[in-house]
Amino acid sequence: MLAYLFMICQIGKSIFDEEGAKIVKDLLSKAEQKGVKVHLPVDYVTGDKFSKDAKVGSADDASGIPADVAGYDIGPKSIKEFSDVIARAKTILWNGYVSLLAC
Repeated sequence: MLAYLFMICQIGKSIFDEEGAKIVKDLLSKAEQKGVKVHLPVDYVTGDKFSKDAKVGSADDASGIPADVAGYDIGPKSIKEFSDVIARAKTILWNGYVSLLAC
């Protein structure tokens, strides 16, 4: 999930792009300077593997994603928050599952 680049909590076995993470501070700074709110997930669906028979769980920013699982999707709180943002948006740029910029 692209959102993991912006995370400060533990992300377990989730995919993480170290090179991409190098520009996060600058992106957030630019967004703040322009008065743009960056919407990030607050909870996650986790799994012990990417498979139909995976042991599925959940995590949030407070708990972090446990070291033995990966985050695969956003959780119900994030779905609700993103739904509200999308409903108000005039323009949406979407990349992947979670990368969302709504204006």
